[in-house]
Amino acid sequence: MTEKEFYEMIRDRIRDYLPERYENCRVELNEVVKNNDLHLTGISVIPEGENAAPLVYLNNYYHQNREGRDADDICREIADTFLSFRDMSEQVNCLDMNYESMKDKLRVKVVNTKTNRELLRNVISQPVGCGYALVPYIDLENSGFPGGYVQITKDLASSFEKSNSEIMEEAVKGSCREEGAGLFRIEDMLFGTGEPENLLQANLKEESTGPFVLTNTSGGVLGASALFLPDVQKQIADTLGSGYYVMPSSIHEMLIMSDRSNMSPRDLVNMVREVNSTMVAPEEQLGSRVLHYNAMQGRLSIAADLDRSRGTER
Repeated sequence: MTEKEFYEMIRDRIRDYLPERYENCRVELNEVVKNNDLHLTGISVIPEGENAAPLVYLNNYYHQNREGRDADDICREIADTFLSFRDMSEQVNCLDMNYESMKDKLRVKVVNTKTNRELLRNVISQPVGCGYALVPYIDLENSGFPGGYVQITKDLASSFEKSNSEIMEEAVKGSCREEGAGLFRIEDMLFGTGEPENLLQANLKEESTGPFVLTNTSGGVLGASALFLPDVQKQIADTLGSGYYVMPSSIHEMLIMSDRSNMSPRDLVNMVREVNSTMVAPEEQLGSRVLHYNAMQGRLSIAADLDRSRGTER
């Protein structure tokens, strides 16, 4: 069975695993472009009289079926997932998506421009240099949708009747206001038992060369964008008392290393490549490049880049 045939089979059979009240529901397959232009196929079950429902992505189920998992078992799990999403579906349909209702929920995430060309054609964005761009989104975490967010497509932005720059400005303000930036000792993040100390708020010089973890202060989800919030790059240099290297750990965090350390950009970029290949899901990667912040010039630039045909240093 091909991947497409598997998805169509789930679409045609899912009603058999749902309660009778779903007899006249609308079942749709949708292809969604995620981070790094990863295409995922999702299925939605939309009850009669409603307009939207959460998506359940089917790609992993296809691979499970290829490895021997029974299709009936998969259908039952998908049906159970939809039923558990029922309350969420009602909230989705009740959301008021006008700008005034949504503007306080606007945030920014960072994406790699080279690996998100298709995504960036469909959403509004703001280039921030070194091959990255900020993309605004609506954070639904506090609206009853754990981990949920809505990307600001160009069509949605047009319905807001606001300029792209106004939407971007509000999203950056939202990330600063609700999330902020946190620089943490990596050992505190990995082995600490209490709340890790945010070095950007400690008002003391950090003697260690790192590595440190840079993310947001609201749980770390999509926190790599903290590097591009206003004044954060300089705050890091002031805290470390030096320039520093930036390693993209994932879309959720950056690793920071003082340039007083003995590690070269080549060493660091090879480390990033190794971590990407073994520990970070493809949709969560930010690429294999290392940045350098020059404290004297107040400038961020590319130090080494394996996203090009060959690594370079400068």
